[in-house]
This record gives sequence, C-alpha cells and structure tokens, in this order.
Amino acid sequence: KRAWDPSLDKYKYWNREESTKGTASLVLDMSPDSVQKEARVLCLASLDDAANAPLTKNTNLPFGSRLLHVGTTPTEFPDSLVDECPNVLFVSPSCPHARLQLPQILHKFPSIEWIHVRSAGIDFLESDELPAVTKKGIVMTNAKGQFSSS
Repeated sequence: KRAWDPSLDKYKYWNREESTKGTASLVLDMSPDSVQKEARVLCLASLDDAANAPLTKNTNLPFGSRLLHVGTTPTEFPDSLVDECPNVLFVSPSCPHARLQLPQILHKFPSIEWIHVRSAGIDFLESDELPAVTKKGIVMTNAKGQFSSS
C-alpha cells in the first residue's frame, strides 16, 4: 500500500481570469513531491475572528502548509516556535495594535520571509518600522482585489 495515492488528492481552484463565474474550472493534482517550499505559518490575529476560520479552524490545509500558531502579541507565540523556522506571517486587521506587534514578531522570528495581509488596505500596519520590512527582503502582499468583480 502506498502512503500517498495521487488519485485521491485533487484540489479545485478558481482563476477569475479563466473560469466561468461561480465555478471551479480546473483541477490541480497535488503531491508531496510538488511542494517547492513548506509554508510554516504564524497568524497574527484574534483567534475568534470568523473571517480567519479557513486558516485557523481548518485542519486540512493544502500540502506543504502548516499553521504553527495564532496570537495577537509576541508573548502569545511560544519561544519554541523559533525552532520550527516559521516563514509566513498572516496578518489580520483583527489583531489589536498590529502596527506595534509586527516589528516585534519579525524580531522574534527572523525566519519570516513573507507577510500576507488579509485586507486590501495595510494602513492598520503603518509605522516607522514598516519600510524596514522590504529592506530585509521580506515579501509583503495583501488581498487587493479579493472582492473585485473583474
């Protein structure tokens, strides 16, 4: 018996440029061999934010991704997580004082390579330290266009 059966693991995805409205038109075969780099995710957000549930409450995340922890302050993230080398930080507007927490999280977890902001706007993160993020080579993305009809 094989540990992984490719015929059982198919994920639908939607591409707004190519799909018919409201349907997932393509099936993408995924395997452990297709993972280029594991996403070890920290979530800077309130645990009870329902908008984050697909990440925080989902025990079946895509291949190659693991949610390591959810919290709103650096002290809520155990020091032992440094050994996991988290490389993705998901930031939600539900994190109180996120502009103050972000630099502290990045200092505590220097392995972060990518910050994704759940909202289109990042004004809730603006601080004097924010420009230093890109100077460190950390990629920052947002959810621009998530509700776009185009």
